[in-house]
Parts: sequence; structure tokens; C-alpha cells
Amino acid sequence: MKKPGIIWLLTLTVISLSFCRKDINGPDNVIINQQKNWVAVTGYFLKNSGHSTHIVLVDFYNPKNYKIITDTTMIAVEPRFSNDKQKILFGDMIHYGYGSGPQFFLYNFEDEVFQPLFIKSRMGPTGEKHIWNYDNSGFYFTKEPAWGFQEVLFYSFLNNNVSVIKEANGPFCVYVIGLKGQDTLIVFSNNTKDTGQPIGYYLMDLEGNYLSRINNTNLELINVKGINKKAAYNPNWNNKLGLFVYAQSDSTIPGYKISVTNLDGSYFRSYTSGEYIDDYPVWGPEGKYILFNRGLKRIMIIDVATGEVSYFLKPGDIPGSLGFRYPDY
Repeated sequence: MKKPGIIWLLTLTVISLSFCRKDINGPDNVIINQQKNWVAVTGYFLKNSGHSTHIVLVDFYNPKNYKIITDTTMIAVEPRFSNDKQKILFGDMIHYGYGSGPQFFLYNFEDEVFQPLFIKSRMGPTGEKHIWNYDNSGFYFTKEPAWGFQEVLFYSFLNNNVSVIKEANGPFCVYVIGLKGQDTLIVFSNNTKDTGQPIGYYLMDLEGNYLSRINNTNLELINVKGINKKAAYNPNWNNKLGLFVYAQSDSTIPGYKISVTNLDGSYFRSYTSGEYIDDYPVWGPEGKYILFNRGLKRIMIIDVATGEVSYFLKPGDIPGSLGFRYPDY
């Protein structure tokens, strides 16, 4: 569901941009160890004639404070904090399964180490679109859509095993994008045979049963001859606010807008113009801020109350950095 041509280049050029952080203040050059302030990002760094990829923790209130938590033995991508912010789940592209995705690794703040996950003493699982469950005892994920198939899976830390929540039942894609409350999954599904309704976002119980379609015109997908004329990419749900933040695409803009809507569509607001490829938005502290990617290298902040957009991280802010993607808070 990505626009053609939007790829991550292996060779990056450092861009010089002004750095503006208004109304978000923290003490200079003081290491803040409170985990609740960390933003996790995928960072790309210069390494000899190429580049390396790491998970980096950056202090939301003072980006000069940072910590690189992975090493050069992996290509670490897409970090996701557990709900209690005690662990980080991420993928490693070096240990990659064809047609399934990167190998999942876990970082634990208690001992400050990362390790691969296993399935009953075997390496695994591999996948993407990982979402922690409510009590942090496991996570939901899917596999890359190989041959049109994609299903919802669950990894349990209690027994180190994977169970199928929703089978594909044919060349269909179903994947989880969030958790509403304790026991309701938010999923995308193009399996109109099962749902009896149009392609879109749905509520699903933890046993894989569709509960209802999210009938919100802001989140609808309009595809004409294989081209998305309107779409809502990478929505991020905030339980406390009852709001989605997502990347909005339609035929009237060249890029993606960062927009916010509620479940039924009665509330809607766009925060960026669509001039840039603004994507992968997530909610920041107390839902007062939104973090997102601008293009392939920069991470931006939106002040939800004022609508002001400013830089959080850009190439060069951390020594040797070429760019940053996939923020999580």
C-alpha cells in the first residue's frame, strides 16, 4: 500500500537543515534515565564505505541525550515499546525469512541486553507489524504478504510459541494495527468473503472473529485499477484519547498528510499539508505530541494543541548519523 518509488536508499546523503525545538525543554547535557522519556528510533549511520543500522533511544525532552542499544551484528528496524516500557521488540533484517520478514529480537531494560526470540528452542518467529498485547505477555504480528497471503499471529512469552489468531483462508491479507482496550484488536482486512463488507479496518476479538467494520470515511481505501486514490496508512491508536493518527493519502496531494480522526469519523484534523511524504506517526507524551517520519531521514514533532511542526531528529544530530525512521514512544 505504499506509493511506487518510495524506498529506503542504501546510500544516503547528509542534509543540512535548521534544528527547531520550541516549547519542549529539558536540561542540557544531563542523562535522563527515566525510561518513560525515551523515544526509540531506527538510526542509519556511516560505516566505512557503507552504513549500519541500529535501534537508538533518544530523550524526548533533550535529544542530545541518546543511547545506541544494538551492535553491528544486525540490521535492526522498527522498535516497539512494551506497554509498561520495560522492553523493546524489534526486527533484524540480517536474520530475515523470505516471505515472512525479519527475525524478532527483544531488548530488556533490566539487564540492558538484546536477544533473539525462540519457538521451543528453535529460532523464530519472523514477521512484521508487531503489536504488544495488553499485559505484555506476548505480541501480535503478521508475515510479509507472500503470494497474497497474510494472517494474524500471536507469540506468547509464557510458552515461547506462536498461535494463529486469524488464518488467511486464501490469497487475502489481514494484519493487526492496534489494540482497543484489553481485548479488541484493530485490524486491516481485504478478505471481503469473510467480512461481507468492503476492504478496510475492522474490530476483531482475540479469537479472530470480526466484530464490526470501522465505518469511518477518513480511513477508507479507494483503489482504482491497482492505484490507491485514497488511503489511510500506518494508523496508530491511542486508547486514552480514542483517536487514530495516520498518514493520509489522496489524489489531491503529492505526498502524505499526518491526520487525526476518532473511531466513527465525527472528529478529523490534518496537521501537515501533504507536500512531503509524512508517514509512520505515533503518539508522544500524554497524547500532546505526535512523532512521525518526514521523507526518508527526518523525524518531526507535532504539538497537538497548537499544530506547530518542528524537528526532533535530522541527519548529523547524532555523530555519524545519516537519517532516522520508525519512531516509537
